[in-house]
Amino acid sequence: DVRGLATLDFTLGRSYTTPPVAVAGPPQEVRERTPVTFDGSRSFDPDSAKGDRIVSFQWDFGDMARAEGPLVTHVYDTPGVYTVTLTVTDQTNNQATSETEVTVVANEAPLAEVAEGRRRGTAGEPVSLDASASHDPDGDPLRYLWEVTGRPPGSAALLSAATIPTTALLPDLPGIYTVRLRVADIFGKEAEPVEVSIEVAAARTETATPNATEGGGGCALLPSPHRRGGHSLPLPPPAPLRMAA
Repeated sequence: DVRGLATLDFTLGRSYTTPPVAVAGPPQEVRERTPVTFDGSRSFDPDSAKGDRIVSFQWDFGDMARAEGPLVTHVYDTPGVYTVTLTVTDQTNNQATSETEVTVVANEAPLAEVAEGRRRGTAGEPVSLDASASHDPDGDPLRYLWEVTGRPPGSAALLSAATIPTTALLPDLPGIYTVRLRVADIFGKEAEPVEVSIEVAAARTETATPNATEGGGGCALLPSPHRRGGHSLPLPPPAPLRMAA
């Protein structure tokens, strides 16, 4: 200037970094109570060449639940459309957000069905039950549970199987038996239970067969056919007739 003093003008520059880019992923559709996975690993930081990187992944699932991490899983209990928000933060505390949607549809309950069949039985003889007609509207695999819920007093009757579509009641006493079928899909959705009533008669008794005795005036009662040790045995063949010379 006129006084011979020099003036230096300079600007203090500050380092500038580009915010990261958040990628929450595509929209999804799932059934209620089914795990759904969100992947934010495609998010990136444009300044990664300068050493900057994403250090935080925060998820808001739209149902008051939250999680942290690039790859997370969540379960929705109620059908509806949810907005999911991903917020990423880099080393310099720059942030970015990305949104996606999840449509949660209802999980239909399966239908439990027991085939029409014999509803009467005899003590000591199995009574078959078939639930293979049970089905799920969503096509989900099914789980089965058979239970004896009613027996005559003193009975200890059991089922031949409890967790497969077909079973058999093994009644031990005459009377009324009740069997319940419960069916659920692999997500725990249960069908309305079905109960089957089975009327069981007393076991068949041995029939009496008259047999001439030596005196000819009476008869002996023999089981027909002969039984020995619980096994049926054939009657002996008649002796051949011999004519006197």
